[in-house]
Amino acid sequence: LVAATGIGASGAADIDTALGTLVATNNTSGDIYVQETNGLIIGGTGVRTLGGNGNINVDVTAGALDVNSVVTANGSGDVTLNAAGLLTVDAVVSSTTGDLSLTGGTGVTHTAAGDLTTTGVGTIGVTASTGDITMVGGTIYSTGSGTVTLLAATNVVLGEITATSSAINVTATAGAITDATPAADTTTNLTGGTVTLVAGTGIGATGATADIDTAAVTLISTSGTGGTYVTEADGVALGSGAGGNASTGPIVIVAGGAITTGNTITTTANNAPISISNTAGAITISNAVTAHGSGDVTLNAAGLLTVDAV
Repeated sequence: LVAATGIGASGAADIDTALGTLVATNNTSGDIYVQETNGLIIGGTGVRTLGGNGNINVDVTAGALDVNSVVTANGSGDVTLNAAGLLTVDAVVSSTTGDLSLTGGTGVTHTAAGDLTTTGVGTIGVTASTGDITMVGGTIYSTGSGTVTLLAATNVVLGEITATSSAINVTATAGAITDATPAADTTTNLTGGTVTLVAGTGIGATGATADIDTAAVTLISTSGTGGTYVTEADGVALGSGAGGNASTGPIVIVAGGAITTGNTITTTANNAPISISNTAGAITISNAVTAHGSGDVTLNAAGLLTVDAV
C-alpha cells in the first residue's frame, strides 16, 4: 500500500485486510490505519509515515503480529501495534518524538533487533494481556523524557531500558522480573529517574549475575517471596512519597554511591532479611527499616552511616 495523504483513518474508516504480509508507506500527510482479521507479518520496507507527523495503527483482531521490518512514524506521529495473539518484534519500531504502544494478547517478545526508539516526550508502553514481556540481550527501549511502562500478566524479562531522567514502571503481575543476560551482567537494565518495580514473585535473584542493574534517581519496589535483588550503579534514594520498598522475601540492594531513604523498607513475611549497602559514599536512613520476624537487618556503608529512624 502506497499513498500520499493517508491509508485509512481512525475507527470505521480503517483499511480492513486479510493478508499474509503488509508493506505500507504514506509519503506526505495523513496516517496509516489497518485492521487485520487473521494474523499478519510486517515485511518488505515495513510500515512508514514519511511526513506530516503521521500516526501508525495496526490492529490484528485474531492471530499473531510479526514485525519483521521497520515500523516508523514521522515526527510526533504515534505508533500503535495490537495483536490478539503473540506480538513478536524483530525490527525497530520508532517515532521521532511520538508515543509507542504495543499490546500482545498472549505476550510480547523481542529479538535483539527489535528495539523501541523515540525521543523527547515520547512515551513507550508495552502490555502483555496474558503471558510475558520478553526482551533479550541487545534489545533496547529508549526515549528522552517520556515515561516507559511495561505491564505483563506473568513475567518480564529485561534487556536495556533508557529513559534519561523520566519514570520507568515495570510490573510482572503474577511472575518475576528477571535479567535477560545474566551470564554477561554488563548491561544496566534500567536507566531513568524514578524506577518502580512490582513483581508477584521476585525482582532479580541472588548473586551478581542475576540481580537487576539500575541507574536510577529513586527506586521503589514491591515483590513476593522471591525477594528484591538490585544493584544500583551510583547513588540512589530508596522510596519516595509515592511508595517504599517492600517484599515478602529478602531485600538486597547494593549501590555504587550514596544511599538515602524517602520511605520505609520492609519485609512482611517469611522472616525475610534486609541488606542495604554501598561501595562508596554515605548511607542515611530517615525512614523505618523493618525485617519480618527473625529476619536480619544489615546496613553497611562505605562512608558515614546515619540512622535517623528505627
